[in-house]
Amino acid sequence: MASEEHVDHNRSSALSPEALAIMNAAVQSAVVEAMKGIAPIFQSMALTPEKIQEMKTPYKDPKLIAREKREMAQAREQEKELREMDEKRRASCLHQDKLGNDSISLVHNQLDHSVAGVCMQCHDWIHGRRWVIDAPDPETGKTQAHIQPAHKDYPRVLKIESQS
Repeated sequence: MASEEHVDHNRSSALSPEALAIMNAAVQSAVVEAMKGIAPIFQSMALTPEKIQEMKTPYKDPKLIAREKREMAQAREQEKELREMDEKRRASCLHQDKLGNDSISLVHNQLDHSVAGVCMQCHDWIHGRRWVIDAPDPETGKTQAHIQPAHKDYPRVLKIESQS
């Protein structure tokens, strides 16, 4: 009897190398099958550099972004309207004060030593013919220089200069 008890509880004799190989193969195939379903989940959970960068960026509410865009568009429109109003005001200015005297002040500190003027009413810069360099082209980055014609009221500046 003692030998029967010993046989029943002896595990080494119950699992032969062939049985262990079959069991290992079964467990391995079960793990592979389970991983096939879980692998996409782990891949979606993996921390990639893009996901880490996305986590670092602060959250921006789409409504807030839309409002900022609207406000920027309104600000640009208002700025454009103000520029147009300034241009109209300067174009209609007579460069004279209430008594009919010239309201143009002379400016002598030009780099080319020419005289220029500024109207004290509309703050218009009255200059002679001069070279102007435009802003860089956004695509090429190159600048363009051209000669800007004299202001329409520049002869008045020259007249004021000759009288002083």
